[in-house]
Amino acid sequence: MVGFIRKIIILANIFIATLMIYSVWSLGRIDKAEVAYTPMEDATLPLIAINSLGYRMNELHGHLQEMDSRTGRDPLTVLGPDRRLALEITGSGKSPVGIRYEIRNLTLDQLVERTMVESWVEQDGTSYVTLPIQNLLTENQEYLLHLFVDTEVSGTLHYYTRIVCADNERAKEMVDLAVGFSDKSLDYERARELTVYLETNARADNSTLGKVTLENSYAQLTWGGLKVDRVGDLRVTMLELDGIMAQVRVDYLVTSLEREDELYEVTDVFTMKWNAQRIYMMDYERSANQIFLGGEDVYAGRRIMLGVMNEGQMQVVKSPSQSWVVFVANRELICYNQSVSAVGPRPSLVFSFRDFRTDENGRAVPTAHFDARNDYPEHGIRIVDVTNEGDIYFLVYGYMNRGAHEGMMGVALYRYTQGSQPVLEERFFMPKNQSFERISADVDRLHYMKDLNQFYLWLDQAIYAVDIVSGEYMVVAENIKEEDFFASWDFRYIAWQQGGGSIHWMDLENGAKQELRPEQGGASLQPLGFVGYDFVYGHYLQADIWKMHGLGEERPLYALQIVDENLQAETRYEQRGRYLLDVAVSGERIHMDRYAKEGGGWYRFVDRDTIVCNVKTPEGSSGGVGYYASKEREKLYFVQLDSVVSADSDLTLVAPELITYDNSVTLRPEENLTTRQSRYIAYVRGRYAGASEDFADVVAWAYDDMGVVVDASQRMVWNRVNRRNAVTIDHAETAARPLVDESLMETVSAGSGARTQALKAYGCPLRSLFYLIDKGIPVAAYTDARSYVLIYGYDANNISIFDPVANERSKMEIEDATAHFEALGNDFVAGVRVDGNN
Repeated sequence: MVGFIRKIIILANIFIATLMIYSVWSLGRIDKAEVAYTPMEDATLPLIAINSLGYRMNELHGHLQEMDSRTGRDPLTVLGPDRRLALEITGSGKSPVGIRYEIRNLTLDQLVERTMVESWVEQDGTSYVTLPIQNLLTENQEYLLHLFVDTEVSGTLHYYTRIVCADNERAKEMVDLAVGFSDKSLDYERARELTVYLETNARADNSTLGKVTLENSYAQLTWGGLKVDRVGDLRVTMLELDGIMAQVRVDYLVTSLEREDELYEVTDVFTMKWNAQRIYMMDYERSANQIFLGGEDVYAGRRIMLGVMNEGQMQVVKSPSQSWVVFVANRELICYNQSVSAVGPRPSLVFSFRDFRTDENGRAVPTAHFDARNDYPEHGIRIVDVTNEGDIYFLVYGYMNRGAHEGMMGVALYRYTQGSQPVLEERFFMPKNQSFERISADVDRLHYMKDLNQFYLWLDQAIYAVDIVSGEYMVVAENIKEEDFFASWDFRYIAWQQGGGSIHWMDLENGAKQELRPEQGGASLQPLGFVGYDFVYGHYLQADIWKMHGLGEERPLYALQIVDENLQAETRYEQRGRYLLDVAVSGERIHMDRYAKEGGGWYRFVDRDTIVCNVKTPEGSSGGVGYYASKEREKLYFVQLDSVVSADSDLTLVAPELITYDNSVTLRPEENLTTRQSRYIAYVRGRYAGASEDFADVVAWAYDDMGVVVDASQRMVWNRVNRRNAVTIDHAETAARPLVDESLMETVSAGSGARTQALKAYGCPLRSLFYLIDKGIPVAAYTDARSYVLIYGYDANNISIFDPVANERSKMEIEDATAHFEALGNDFVAGVRVDGNN
């Protein structure tokens, strides 16, 4: 009887277990069957173009969010003498139901004008609007124009441009030069007119059409052996206009006249200096990137040809088994199964915002018409993980050109699943009202997936951990300055500091978290970076902090420490009587400046040193990319495969033809404004180059490429081009008072609200400060803790110096002065004009 009961219990348990398994299996089938798959919708938001300087220019893309304009450099629109601004609104097929605008100063704390537009004209699907901007703007001062467009379908859309009342004739001349230059460069004969601007250098790289500058040869400028023709119109954007300096970007498509189905995205960026006799071309760069279209001609042996490309446009990741090769080429995600057991391996286009359609042969081809909204380049794609089954996890970040989040800025994680019916599903979307370049810079600093279910991301000075299964997230740490956060080459290990003292270290793969603490009382640590998996940090004493002329602090390190991934000591660098500043970790090298401590809390520059680490940093996601030289198209990039690809393989459109958002969640972290203040931002050729509290750093990033430096409110602080050839400041000592009198160092009022703000220019090369001297503010050059001289003028050969103690004026040759002040550590304090209306 007991045995019979035992059998009944066992059978009942088996039945219950079977029922549970069937229920789970059925639930999975039901869930899968009920998932809604939809095509990625075409772009619907209207595009706004501005009629300015005789051009249809500065195309503005609509945002569903109100953007934080301080994180991006919007196009600059030059207003005419009557200040009336003509706009064209296209692409939606429907007339707006309301239009209004606001004009604010760049710090956003003053509203200059708020106006409702009463009427506009409709013609052939385009709305023609004129903004009646009032006569309230100060000449040559930038403002932010925020345009609100109310629509029936999408609600209120937001468009942004900086505006300025400036010399129209001067600005137009420089735009004319840029447009003519781009147009003529496509014709070998007409381009002869451009030779006056070339600065051909034998050391320039003439092996690639992907990047061309003024230092390249005439043949490179005119596309080498490749015969091309433009497709569509030139699209013109004014990037900067600061006095006699202008930056203009020209975008266009070209096609090969000799090779079928070859399209190239081209961007020309010009930096010009106006002169009454002629306009000088200070900097020019053309970048060209081929659009990957597949077809028989892109397969050669063990290669998939990407063509003419810039290295930053490519990424390759393989599955652990090496069967699946996934790559990004010019904002398109493609996968390929190179396994010998695969039946008919064909590359598949997994994701692109471009408008591809499937032809009668099942091949992905771009639509015949060009839609600037689909091809808008303010987004990126980053491969996160590829499994042995061919499943792909990837990020799309920046501006969402089309689809469910069209018009939003943010970061989205997608999963692509292989199978007879491949599935593309969004797992989460995190909106962020920042510029693409700021979001891109954050994504590049940290994106890491653990066990396919937890995702780590650095965004806006915070570390996020997202549970992909539950859709929940947590903030690992926040309010971290960018210079206090570092990650290893593959993002597995991260380290950060909050407020000084200890350093937090974390292994994201196993979740282990440790704290590095100071080795003695009164000491603190400073994170410096990773060399491979080895972490580098420094030790300093609070008593050794260098208070520099009332403008901030430096933390001289008495020792530098290197530890491995288990936090075991590898190397310690310490020399008696020497302190380390400006420590920079770059690849396998650690660069540093060495100082000696003098009396009065001052430090004297001694020399520079470098540590070479015996660590080889892996190639990362660029390891599967190679190139070879072609006679006509020069350097051609390719994805390296392990097996020979079938010659009849075509690019197959798999996604985004169908996509599901059913399992996606929208994460809405709080905005972090704490650490965005008091920072300098460098822009090079209209692109974000970095941000730092160290003025010398951002000037260094911008200097060689004729870039600009702005403050946290996007106000111009430094510009290499916009200065006179010779300057002498009258009453130099009076003008320098805000720089040397600590009671006045923040700001000093002067007349109609204008003021001078002192800034720490420690480490800046002497020549880089001529722009600030040109604006009427001397530079204080310190020779010891309290003594300084004033640099109050310059010309082509000399600088003018005033010694306030000896009450003497003198001149010094620029080359001699450069060496003299470098030996003193380039210990400069400079100043910048801050207009009271800004």
